[in-house]
Amino acid sequence: MGKVIQDDKIKNELWQHAQDLKQTYAQRDIDFTEYERMYLMKFPEGVQWRDWKNEASCRPTLSPSARNKIDGALRLLLSQQPIFHVESQKEDLDDEKIEEIENSLARCWELSSTIGGKQTHYNMMLSALLYDEMHTAITPTAELASKNKKDMRIKRIAERTPLLFESWNPHQGYPEFDTFGLCFYYRETQEDWRSVKNKYADILDGKFDNMRYGNATVSIAYDLDYFGVWIDRQCVYLEEHGLSAIPVDVTLVNGSSFFDKPEEQRQPMLYSIHKSKLWERESAMLTVMYTQMFSLGLAPMFVHRSKTGDPLNITMNTNGIQTIQLEEGESFDIISSKGIIPPEVETVMQKTGDMIDASTMYDAAFGEKTLGSSTFSETSLLAQSARLPLIGPQRMGGFGISSLMDLAIMTLKEKHINFNKNGINLKGSEIPDDLKITVTLDVILPHERLQSATIAKTMVDNRFISKEYAQNIILGVTDTRKQDKQIYGELATDAIKQQKLQSVLAKLAQAEQQEQAERQQRLQTVPPAMAEQTMQPEQQPMEQPQQPPMTGAGLGQEALDALYQNAMPQAPQQNYPEGMPPAMGGMIPGQTGLAGTANEGMILQ
Repeated sequence: MGKVIQDDKIKNELWQHAQDLKQTYAQRDIDFTEYERMYLMKFPEGVQWRDWKNEASCRPTLSPSARNKIDGALRLLLSQQPIFHVESQKEDLDDEKIEEIENSLARCWELSSTIGGKQTHYNMMLSALLYDEMHTAITPTAELASKNKKDMRIKRIAERTPLLFESWNPHQGYPEFDTFGLCFYYRETQEDWRSVKNKYADILDGKFDNMRYGNATVSIAYDLDYFGVWIDRQCVYLEEHGLSAIPVDVTLVNGSSFFDKPEEQRQPMLYSIHKSKLWERESAMLTVMYTQMFSLGLAPMFVHRSKTGDPLNITMNTNGIQTIQLEEGESFDIISSKGIIPPEVETVMQKTGDMIDASTMYDAAFGEKTLGSSTFSETSLLAQSARLPLIGPQRMGGFGISSLMDLAIMTLKEKHINFNKNGINLKGSEIPDDLKITVTLDVILPHERLQSATIAKTMVDNRFISKEYAQNIILGVTDTRKQDKQIYGELATDAIKQQKLQSVLAKLAQAEQQEQAERQQRLQTVPPAMAEQTMQPEQQPMEQPQQPPMTGAGLGQEALDALYQNAMPQAPQQNYPEGMPPAMGGMIPGQTGLAGTANEGMILQ
């Protein structure tokens, strides 16, 4: 918390500059209101659905194309989490420390999203698509807890993460830039009084105690030196924030600073169809088409001709079938309902839809069903080509998060924040000044991950890229060292399992050999005549000389040999030393734990 300021002149200058800045964004706010109306599918201001609910002849219809384009692009941008990559040219900083900073920033980002109840990534991407700008604030949780000592929720948040990232609605924010970046920021929101009193309990000091119902206008303003809070145009707090930059990141997406007016510097996805009025035209045509269809298409007209003018004689039987009895000279015909919508109207409607697709994104990017029999590769290539309009939000979205992380590092260093809890180890005093943070947003659908893995393996096998680069850039695996440790651990576990299997097989071989030796010993102790009589029944069936079937020890040995062959790794044919069994693979007795030796060097549990 910075030094509190009581200078009324500074308060008035800060407030007046904020109001003047807001006036320059008047047309931008009007455009933003229209973008919100298109996305939320609202009728124009002053026109409500209830104005037509009693009119049976009118079927007002709003086009869903604008909302579908935004939602489809948003789903693609949310298909993968941001990939953080940290670099430093400092020689005395090892790779493990760099990776620790990288994982800690990713952890802060993840926890901040769970605390807010809505992913920060989601709000930032929606802001980029709908408004063409992203406003994201950084708040040290310890500082927030010191201002709200009675709120135990904030205390728990401060125990989980040192920084809180919050995506703000650009419609409520008014940034000002100079040559070196953001130099002033003003935000104005409507909040209920209960929320205001809880949020600013420690600085209100009894003010507005009689306010209980309705909303309050909460305004905050930053310049390069001061931070102020106003409630219903009354300044309740002003301090020197003591930071070298405003703790709010503002990133423009598709627009450009080449243009002077704020409304021209921002060109979101709906910019073209809003300025050309295509969305209004499409909604009007849909209203006309459905109104005419409901009025005429679903109510076919009949013609009844009669000389006498008597009504039709219609009867209905038990099966619900109507029968019309016609007299002589009487006729009953149905007027065809075909051609209610003229072909010219359908052509114009199709042309309008094509122009909306060309101005935003083609539906092929969202998995639209293709006509004809297209192969999977053709459909996949078409879907990837249709994503080209997402390059701007994708690249600038990653740049915006990178800029936000640079601002977070600056806050940690200048606020002297040290945090080592909950999988986060960040010490502001130990973070190098030349730290470079890169964040990548990639659009990868589940069926494309296998293709990415195949590409990565091919490039690594041909020595085109390193394994770490393939993991970070192609596969999106940032904690490469942790993955390597897990891989080595799995290999070691497999080796131990193999040794245990060899030990079990060796014990089985020893038991089989011991049993065979005991059997031979028992046969030697039997008198020759009895042994010959014992062996005679086995020799009588053998009329022709042939190899006897394997039983007992021989059959066990054959099964053991087959088990050895399947369990032991297949080694190439080699000349082993004389007297050593091939199953030992040329290894010295005692290393494998085979029969006849003690199980030296074996790991048993």
